[in-house]
Amino acid sequence: MKKHVTLKQTHLGTKQKNILFKGYLELLPEQDNISFHYIESDQTTVVEVHAEQDSFYLKRSGEMITELCFRENEKTRGTIRSEYGTIELTLFTHKYIQKDNIIAVEYDVMVNGEVSDSFRFLCTMKEVMA
Repeated sequence: MKKHVTLKQTHLGTKQKNILFKGYLELLPEQDNISFHYIESDQTTVVEVHAEQDSFYLKRSGEMITELCFRENEKTRGTIRSEYGTIELTLFTHKYIQKDNIIAVEYDVMVNGEVSDSFRFLCTMKEVMA
């Protein structure tokens, strides 16, 4: 099913917004789950998104490989791998919403038990009219 997808990330401290992707994608619906992938503007980094009812998974594969998993009101682990080694992340997800045409995640990145950064990830999807 083809939809127009917009992915935005907002840093909740500075309010800086980044549009991560805007365009048409083929979504792979499986029951109540949503999966899709896209190539970032550098034309080398592939991003995979899997949204299930109770969890959200994001993987970026390019010069660095980032894998993040989110579950509402839970601490989860993430990793960033590069030629210099692996960085382990602790994430705390405050809010996770996955509905028909929206995915929203609000989370903190934790360092030594303290909040380092806070972000909102928002994905909106609109039907393509034939």
